[in-house]
Amino acid sequence: MKMRILSIMLILALALTGCAAKEPAAEEPAVEPSAQETVSESSFEWGTEEEAAEDQEQPSYPSLALDYDGAGREYVFTANTLDGQTIDSAELFARAKVTMLNIWGTYCYPCLMEMPDLGQIAKDYADADFQIVGLICDVNDPDSDTGATAKEQIAETGANYTHMLATTEVIKNVMFDVYAVPTTLFLDSEGKLLCSAVVGSNSYGTWSAAIDELLAK
Repeated sequence: MKMRILSIMLILALALTGCAAKEPAAEEPAVEPSAQETVSESSFEWGTEEEAAEDQEQPSYPSLALDYDGAGREYVFTANTLDGQTIDSAELFARAKVTMLNIWGTYCYPCLMEMPDLGQIAKDYADADFQIVGLICDVNDPDSDTGATAKEQIAETGANYTHMLATTEVIKNVMFDVYAVPTTLFLDSEGKLLCSAVVGSNSYGTWSAAIDELLAK
């Protein structure tokens, strides 16, 4: 019985922490995750709308204690998006007072689990001087097999916001100290960090409270 309890606790800890970040080879097609790491429809089931509404009313994660001592670092880069556009970071961040940059991977179950909530947040905060941007850590070519997987996952989760690719410049200027996904950065309109990075997935209610706090500053 003790061994069973310890095993359950270990599984829960790993699920909440996230997945180790995977970077695609520079300027080469992204390497496909192994069969054990790939999330497919057969191994991944979405909850009902009623369950999602209940999760929003009763978040299963504690409130975030944002670390403002980690603020100030500026991010400057040019990126390619999953839909084939090229975007400059200055232009990107100037679109909103607060940008939530969510770094995720196609192989990462915790990443995919929070993406429906992120998609809903993007809709609910569309008029709040706020935006969400995704960064796919294991895709640098939108036409690769992994790129196709990412597009399917985005459509399935409803995470219909801009998603950037992990090109060489983005890896160098954004992902250099990212060790696990999901990792989320909050940046101001000049591309400067508003607080330290948040590692791990969270619920709608937890993210919403953090966003409200940042928008009010």
